[in-house]
Amino acid sequence: LYGSVPESSNAGSDPQFVQNFAKTLDTAMIHDISAEINTAAYHIERNANPKIVFTDLSLSISKVFQKKKAQAAQS
Repeated sequence: LYGSVPESSNAGSDPQFVQNFAKTLDTAMIHDISAEINTAAYHIERNANPKIVFTDLSLSISKVFQKKKAQAAQS
């Protein structure tokens, strides 16, 4: 989790971006995003239209980040 990003996972990417992005995630967000990805995978397995599923997935993940931002503003 935070501060424990293995070097091999960010090969070829900006290490500063990875460190800053890791600061924005917490376990609740990871759980919510994981649940959304699992739901999308289920729908694709059931032959849903991938364009619609991935659009919905991106909007759902965006909601997770917006929820975190709203909670931070209230604190």
